[in-house]
Amino acid sequence: MNQALDNKTIVIVGGTTGLGLSAAKAFVSEGAQIVVVGRNAERGEARAREIAEAGGQAQFFPCDAMDTTSLASCHEAVGQALGAPTVLLNA
Repeated sequence: MNQALDNKTIVIVGGTTGLGLSAAKAFVSEGAQIVVVGRNAERGEARAREIAEAGGQAQFFPCDAMDTTSLASCHEAVGQALGAPTVLLNA
């Protein structure tokens, strides 16, 4: 299997449903580590677990993308935990 995104971290804002979740699953299939970002912690944790149980690497970080303070805190938390992301997708 082609692992074109090995060692790459992709942050997906809105990655708990729809297009964001589909993108997360596609990126994982290429070897990426996924950071699911969203407002709903229960759903976000569930999606990260779902991706991990399917063999991918995923973490959830809570964030309200409409709140600049929340975005800044999330950006800092992701950076401290995983380093600078390779890609940011706002779904």
